Amino acid sequence: MKGIIFVIIALLSLGSILYVKEPQNFHQFPHSISTWYRSLNQNNKYPPNINPTVVQQGTWVLNSLQFTIRNYFRSNPNATVFTMNKYPIDKIVMVQREIPHYYALYSHKLGQGANGWVFLAQDIDTREFLAVKQQPALENTSYIKNEIEQLSILNRYRGEMSIKGFEIETHYLFSQLLPGTCIEELYSSDMHYNTKEILDIILASFYALRKLHANRIVHNDIYEGNIIYNVNDKKADWVDLGLSLWLPPGVSSKITNQWAQRLAPSHKAPEYNHEKGYATDVHSLGIMSLRLFLILTEQDPILKTKYIKSHQESFIATQQKYSALSKGSSALAKIYHLLLQMTSEETEARPTLDEAIAELEQTLKLM
Repeated sequence: MKGIIFVIIALLSLGSILYVKEPQNFHQFPHSISTWYRSLNQNNKYPPNINPTVVQQGTWVLNSLQFTIRNYFRSNPNATVFTMNKYPIDKIVMVQREIPHYYALYSHKLGQGANGWVFLAQDIDTREFLAVKQQPALENTSYIKNEIEQLSILNRYRGEMSIKGFEIETHYLFSQLLPGTCIEELYSSDMHYNTKEILDIILASFYALRKLHANRIVHNDIYEGNIIYNVNDKKADWVDLGLSLWLPPGVSSKITNQWAQRLAPSHKAPEYNHEKGYATDVHSLGIMSLRLFLILTEQDPILKTKYIKSHQESFIATQQKYSALSKGSSALAKIYHLLLQMTSEETEARPTLDEAIAELEQTLKLM
């Protein structure tokens, strides 16, 4: 008996050591253990999925150099950047809002998108943790403007600035740090997800999109890489709003650029290249939800890798697999049918987001 207790304690201790060293390593443990750890760690003071040692070291740097930082900006009233290179903090920047804010830029990368990289940042006064998107300042200026407008509507905007380097000017966009994990990262883990867990993620993504639409924001880039899911409270938030639009309810935006004349890929809404609106978001959400089922339940690692790498391959597979499974009378078959309806080529045949949520909620009660 003592031997068994010793083995259990050793396994749990090893899990905590690996988590402190590098959070993603913890995901290699069986799902039951990770669930146990998450329930134990719900009140952790550190941002989810941020290595606690990074936060601890950053706190130590800020506390030990607080006087130096203040003195630098007092002595250099025109300065906006104080380069530190004190791991894990690269620099302190002054961001002008209603009043000046001083943000610490960490070397800790949170993610990467099509237009830039996202790193950890922190307000040195309030100690609020932030996300900062870094991208070339002279490129995609309309995307930057769009994102600032939508982040402001959602009360996530925390300021912006540009820093000139030797060869390029970099734009820094600060926003609220959202708790959770990018759903796309779930694909690369060895964890297995049951139907209820997948449906929790899907329902959270529906609610998150409804929140955007309630603020008259059409996302226009719905896929697994642009949503953050918090397993603790089963809530989600859509991020990367560079392609988003503010539109009155029921209105779509016509596109007149060079892409308008091209056919959209089959896994995108047919109107994607020439018109975007609320129905386009619904189509993309249906595609993403079916991909979640397909990839998170796939046991063959070769097929799983193929589906992850190719939206086209996964689209074909979902249409074949779930068209057949949707013909049953079970609650899950009804959910598959709903998601397939959302991916209809005709916008009028798709349910609205509110209709889809109502049907999903009602069906889930039967499970």
